Amino acid sequence: MPELLNHGIYDPTEVSRLLRLDPETLARWSTRWRRQEPLVAPTFGDIFSFYDLISLAVVRELWQRGVPRDEIHRGIEMLSRDFGTDRPFAHRRLATVGRSFFAELDEWVDAGKGGQGVFQVL
Repeated sequence: MPELLNHGIYDPTEVSRLLRLDPETLARWSTRWRRQEPLVAPTFGDIFSFYDLISLAVVRELWQRGVPRDEIHRGIEMLSRDFGTDRPFAHRRLATVGRSFFAELDEWVDAGKGGQGVFQVL
């Protein structure tokens, strides 16, 4: 597997330990679940990349803040399209406030609400 050389790679046990996630939670987030695509599928079959690890850390934070899985999934789809990457949560232009998460595109938008614009504080 030469494609794994020079990459940070992590098996599910290591990801669970590093992120302090229950292995069953990791499995739900990284595989098809109730007809939904995974929130973060492992890049290398069953092995996670560093970008996967960062993305899962963001998913964990959103989940802990009470953001519903559907909103997380909607945000991933929108940001993947807008950032041009399949790992949009491994990106610097993200912020959370309570149960919402935002991305800075041309303006700050509520990613979980599908890109709804938000007002900036004056």
